[in-house]
Amino acid sequence: MHEATVFKDTLIVRSFYKFGSFMGVFPSNFATGELSLRITIVVTTITLISLIRFYMYVSQETIILQISTIIDFAEIFSYYIFSILTLRSLIRNKRMWKEFFGTIANIDKEVGMWKEFFGTIANIDKEVGIGYTNKYLLLLRVLFWIALDLAASIVIFNSGTSILIAVYVIMVILQMTAISVFVLESCLLIQKRQDMLSSKLETFRQEMFGKEFDREATSVERAIKNIYFVADTISSAFGWLFFSIFILNFIIMFVALDKMVETSFDDTITYSEGFINNIYNYAYLGIFFAMTISLAIAGDKIEKTGLKIKKLCHVLQVDVDNPIIKAHLREFAVYFEELRPVLTVSGFFVINRNMIPLLISSLTSYAVILIQLKSGP
Repeated sequence: MHEATVFKDTLIVRSFYKFGSFMGVFPSNFATGELSLRITIVVTTITLISLIRFYMYVSQETIILQISTIIDFAEIFSYYIFSILTLRSLIRNKRMWKEFFGTIANIDKEVGMWKEFFGTIANIDKEVGIGYTNKYLLLLRVLFWIALDLAASIVIFNSGTSILIAVYVIMVILQMTAISVFVLESCLLIQKRQDMLSSKLETFRQEMFGKEFDREATSVERAIKNIYFVADTISSAFGWLFFSIFILNFIIMFVALDKMVETSFDDTITYSEGFINNIYNYAYLGIFFAMTISLAIAGDKIEKTGLKIKKLCHVLQVDVDNPIIKAHLREFAVYFEELRPVLTVSGFFVINRNMIPLLISSLTSYAVILIQLKSGP
């Protein structure tokens, strides 16, 4: 029900969702955002172990460094368990595989499914009515993410790390990419709906009576609730997933920075050798930065467009003379105050442009501290 309601606008976003669901990227229960308890425990364990390992590494005490070796093994073991659990969930999901092979077996009966999909891409401006994006921009965005994933995968497989860890890291990168593409395209849909809502509100400047006004007012109210529902569904479904990914990746980024700074101050390693040793870290940081910035910009656009619509309601209250229309505009402004369309991490904090300077300042401060420690006596 949620999928049909939220993603009825375009086949493109529905296809992203189906692909992500098949690959086990999205939560098993999309409506509530529930995650597998076992996978959640393993991710939490990896996070805690990474924190402990990082503390031990910074302390530089002999006894702690010996314990750190055990922690390293525990972390690698956790990665293996996570990969096995994910693979197991993919294998055991009989309904998913049945649907997949059933679709392939009956692909000619699926009312031209592939023809419809590629036809939508080729004529996206016509298929979606006024269109939520330009087809060339969509193609450019998808190609960008594909190129980024291919480059990162090649780098990771050639970084000298074990195959299992390399596979795990690539799985995480694909997960981040799939979520980024899906949320970005969904946010574009929300923003398009907001633009349509603004156009509808502008028509209230004209004098309307009776059934015509009731029809337009009902349409606007439905659009406001629909926009909120889409944003809230995305936030609820991906909230904890966002949170776990961001926490885990912040820790990985700190460890990667530490390795890069250590290599820079190692006299036994040349610049070219240091760059090759750290190219895996550069690839991972690049993917994470791309995901963070894209999500932050998407969430920020939704929030700011919503505030503009609320402001428009207040402006129209002054411009319009009809008391009935004024009352409805006041009601719509209250709706936008209570049903504010924003992208959040399960309601805990809003995802917007404020995340970008926070991320950059955190990494910069940490890098400065590391450089001071490494260059000290």
